[in-house]
Amino acid sequence: MLSFSTVACLVLTFFLLRLYFSMIVKPARIRKFLRQQGIDGPPPKILLGNILDVKKSRDAAEKAPLNHPHPPLIHNAAAVLPFAEEWRQQYGPLYVFSFGKMQVLYVNNPDLVKEITTCTSLNLGRPSYQSKVLGPLLGKGILPSNGSIWARQRKIIAPELFMDKVKGMMSIITESGLALVDSWKHKVESEEGGVVEIGVDRCMKRFSGDIISRACFGSSYSKGQEIFLKFDDLQEIMSKRTFSALGIPGLR
Repeated sequence: MLSFSTVACLVLTFFLLRLYFSMIVKPARIRKFLRQQGIDGPPPKILLGNILDVKKSRDAAEKAPLNHPHPPLIHNAAAVLPFAEEWRQQYGPLYVFSFGKMQVLYVNNPDLVKEITTCTSLNLGRPSYQSKVLGPLLGKGILPSNGSIWARQRKIIAPELFMDKVKGMMSIITESGLALVDSWKHKVESEEGGVVEIGVDRCMKRFSGDIISRACFGSSYSKGQEIFLKFDDLQEIMSKRTFSALGIPGLR
């Protein structure tokens, strides 16, 4: 009969081997498979992957002085994701990096992105963490689904994105856009000197919600506001659980 210490050692050994396979062997195997296809990326740290590199890059970007006190309104991916831009310059438009044990394939090739998004193969797959961690927020919609569920969701949503349908929404989009611009004009005109700080992110969120409400629910944003407030609360709660999907021990 095995003693307690022997059983404990066996259990501990099994746990360590499983952890080693999950955190080191499996990610290394995935990266090796991608390297064989010519896809490389920044070398990951044990357990953490490239999380420290991401933090270092973002900290450096935040401390960097602005060349102009009022930067122009342009799409600047390097300011939002400086690490992605650095690695793109070093490894090209297609590379892999990791958050913990999760391997992330970065694709910055329009033709390849189009091929991925229009692919109808059930073998394409979606990251499992989307359904596990973000399930309460995303449900079984087209974004986190796989296989037959994904095919069914795609079939349901496709008719709503036909060109005739989209053209029919232009009046709704225009109406919501004009209301947004008018609200900005009112804020500017009501301030002395005609200068005011506007939180564009909140305005665009309201703008998107207004269009969705009018197009899907046949109501204005004010009537559907309660729905979107609940979504905001749920999104905030789920964002606190996102790190549990990275596969870093101690974060669950």
